[in-house]
Amino acid sequence: MQLGWFDNNVTEISAGFPSKMVLLDCETTGGNPTYNRIIEIGLLVIEDGKLVKRWQSFVDPETSLPPFIQKITGISPGMLVARQFLVIYHTNY
Repeated sequence: MQLGWFDNNVTEISAGFPSKMVLLDCETTGGNPTYNRIIEIGLLVIEDGKLVKRWQSFVDPETSLPPFIQKITGISPGMLVARQFLVIYHTNY
């Protein structure tokens, strides 16, 4: 997910989507699941076509972050230092 995407004022999605859904976005250190690791996870909760919840977390990959990935995601190594992925997210969906 591009950095700052969650900061915009969009509150509705286009017609034709299910009435309830969760959209997941994941950024990684590269495209190979054997060698690359997750660096960011984002979730959007949609109900009746409206954005009702947003959640985002950085994850420390405990490895270097390639310059190419920094450029396309806007994520710098300093944003990931000591970021452990721990989610406590309870919902009735």
